[in-house]
Amino acid sequence: MSALVNKEIMAKNIRRLMEEHHKDRRDICKDLGVKYTTFTDWYNGKTYPRIDKIEMLANYFGVSKSELVEPASTTYTLPKIIQHYNKLNDIGKNEATKRVKELTYLPQYTDSALLDAAHAYSGKSEEEKKFDEDILDNDDLWK
Repeated sequence: MSALVNKEIMAKNIRRLMEEHHKDRRDICKDLGVKYTTFTDWYNGKTYPRIDKIEMLANYFGVSKSELVEPASTTYTLPKIIQHYNKLNDIGKNEATKRVKELTYLPQYTDSALLDAAHAYSGKSEEEKKFDEDILDNDDLWK
């Protein structure tokens, strides 16, 4: 591949990752201590970063270096839940994790066959079902 193609691939991958992580150039420059003009040259495919800067960007976005320097796969897109999750701060991420976990306890949001098998609900009285649900709802037992 030519140097021009490599710069264009890198620029596309940077833009894609910025969109997925909801970051703008100013955010990244501030977070990484990179000059805005330098980053803009990478962003526009004008220049190609040194390997240490590629590694820094890869660590920042939580991807491998190859995901920055090689053509992006056209078949994979980040799931929506992860796209939304990536917009959150640490407090929001903790809260989102709790809420998703809570959804796994509700039969209308889970595979009911797994729920029935796991808790052997068939043939139980309402009182027995309530007892099982109380155990599941007791957060102290699940820490």
